[in-house]
Amino acid sequence: MGLLAILDTGAPDLVGEFTARADEALLLSIVVQEWGVRASPEEIRRLEPSVRLEALAGRLREEQRLAFADAPWLAGRVERFQARLRALEAYRPDPYSGQILLLRTAETGSDDDVASDYPHDPAMGWQAFSREEVAVHVVPGSHATMADEPHVVSLVEQLETRLNASCARGAVAARAELRRN
Repeated sequence: MGLLAILDTGAPDLVGEFTARADEALLLSIVVQEWGVRASPEEIRRLEPSVRLEALAGRLREEQRLAFADAPWLAGRVERFQARLRALEAYRPDPYSGQILLLRTAETGSDDDVASDYPHDPAMGWQAFSREEVAVHVVPGSHATMADEPHVVSLVEQLETRLNASCARGAVAARAELRRN
């Protein structure tokens, strides 16, 4: 027995739709939000392209005291984000034989709101990849803040509960197997 836990991420099928609309401003908005700076894609689009990176890096230095933040560093973060999106687009998993645990975030409407791509699908597309019902739990925070204090406490509690249950099921199955042999 194992646990497949997915943290506020949609299934690969719809990643292409996000990628198609994800211009540099949207990606920059998400990246700087991960570091605690609020900047909407619209706000970023109003900046001249030649100064966007340095302007946002300056805000990261000022607002979050990230002395290392400069335009090349920020460009690298966006490039890695784009690489992750390409990897997700190419990923075609086989159906999982166990139960998938999807931890969705409670905050919606932000630029990093992954769930907005799945307004009528609480499992965010993952049911197609699971032979069992996807277990969906909502945790506090947004996609960018779910692993930050104070939200991470709830995230850890959910994972710990599920891991403990999975280990217990595995131990019972192992004992039953030993008895059969």
